[in-house]
Amino acid sequence: MDITTISQKGQIVIPAKLRKKYNLNRGDKLVIKYNNGKLILEPLPKKTLLNLKGKLKGPKSLVRELEYEHQKDFEKEK
Repeated sequence: MDITTISQKGQIVIPAKLRKKYNLNRGDKLVIKYNNGKLILEPLPKKTLLNLKGKLKGPKSLVRELEYEHQKDFEKEK
C-alpha cells in the first residue's frame, strides 16, 4: 500500500513506482471518479485529439469550405 499527503494547495504526489508502472509523466491528465465512497484516478489517453483524426472524413473538407466562404465574404467587403 502506498500513502501520500495532500498539500496546502490540494495537490497529491503519485509515488514514483506507480508513475513508472502506469507510464505517467508531467502534464498527463487524470480523470477522478467516485465509486462507493472511493476516489479512483484513471489516466486519459495521451493523444486524445490525434486519435480522432480522420474519423469524420467526408467527400469535402469542412475547413477548405469555410476558408472558401471566408475568402468570398472578404472579397465582397472590398
